[in-house]
This record gives sequence, C-alpha cells and structure tokens, in this order.
Amino acid sequence: MIEPSFNQTQVQPQLGFGFPEGLRALIRPEPDTDALRLQAGRDGMRPLRLAGAQRVAMGQTVLEEVLAATPA
Repeated sequence: MIEPSFNQTQVQPQLGFGFPEGLRALIRPEPDTDALRLQAGRDGMRPLRLAGAQRVAMGQTVLEEVLAATPA
C-alpha cells in the first residue's frame, strides 16, 4: 500500500534529497527500465534487500523484518 500523503519528495540537494542528472535524462513517458536500473546503480542506489542486509549487519534490524518488508 502506498501512503497517500507520501506521494512526492521535494528535491533538496542541501539535505541530500537530490535527483541525479543521469536519471533525470532517462525519465520519459515510456522509460527503458533496464537503463534506469543501471544508472541508479551508478548513482549509488542499492537494492532494498541489500540495504536491509547492511542494516542487519549494523545491528539496526533483524533479517526476518527485512525479508518480510521486501519483495523476493
């Protein structure tokens, strides 16, 4: 379920909420999702499960919670 009040995030580079130019250039009505995924990886995005696993390693959560909250 998507929370209706969280439908957009403002771009605020000073707070770390930016939008990389590489991704911006790929946004179109029918984007190439493979190209978007590759560019996002180049820009530092990690898959959600990997980010969760890193939090497990830091002791911030448990594996069961990550597995329950992320797609397979």
